[in-house]
Amino acid sequence: MIQENIGEASQETPKAASASVVAENAAMLKALPFTDTADFDDAARGFLGSIDNAKITSAQGRVVWSLEPYGFLSETEAPATVNPSLWRQSRLNMQHGLFEVVPGVYQVRGLDIANMTLIEGKRGVIVVDTLTSIEGARAALELYFTHRGNKPVMAVVFTHTHTDHWGGARGVLDDETLASGRVPIIAPNLFMEHAVSENIIAGPAMLRRAQYQFGPFLAKGHAARSIAVSASRWRPGRWRYCARPISSSRPATSAPSMGSSLNSRWRRTAKRRQRCIFTWRATGS
Repeated sequence: MIQENIGEASQETPKAASASVVAENAAMLKALPFTDTADFDDAARGFLGSIDNAKITSAQGRVVWSLEPYGFLSETEAPATVNPSLWRQSRLNMQHGLFEVVPGVYQVRGLDIANMTLIEGKRGVIVVDTLTSIEGARAALELYFTHRGNKPVMAVVFTHTHTDHWGGARGVLDDETLASGRVPIIAPNLFMEHAVSENIIAGPAMLRRAQYQFGPFLAKGHAARSIAVSASRWRPGRWRYCARPISSSRPATSAPSMGSSLNSRWRRTAKRRQRCIFTWRATGS
């Protein structure tokens, strides 16, 4: 399949909601208790501060992340084109900044598709999940320092292998700290193996799926990409890992029954899918 102008937003004129969509959305409005706004109080609890529009730029001035294009979500009432429950959820997602969860535990929300959690100890702070990009992680940590004071990072935890939870590691730990090995990086068992499987082997297919799922090339607005699906707000910043194959104790998986040419290629690919170790390397934007 050939996809033309993949980097350009759709130029099609948004369409009004059909009668069936209007009816379904109206029914949803009656079915759920929209007068209960406790979730908005919960989302704002512990707020300490943020940066304007959660806007993060690279050293070259390129916007890596911003909620400014979603300003239309400030409207309380959902338009006819949007399910009112999703509209409400989108408005909740617009809460951004540094929040105190409980004394000693803080979260940076809305500066990425994931949250950064910071756990304070006697000697410093533990960073749980480093967001997607170096710029985003650095901005999140600086926001925390602004409101809680500078503290040394004593450990970094990756909760799982989705890129938005570890891609910004070098925004938290600089080269000298990484080289010293004095700050432990804690991750689940088989983290490297699953990171390779998800982001390299299955990466192209997952990216293609995400383009359909999140509509990143649709215009933002009530009748297009109006739902603030968090992943659709992300623009690539800097992150990269380099995989260096090491010997694996497991043999290459047996090839299925295929034509000789494809079978041979499959075997070569399987042999390359060895366990890998990763080093993070900052790249130009």
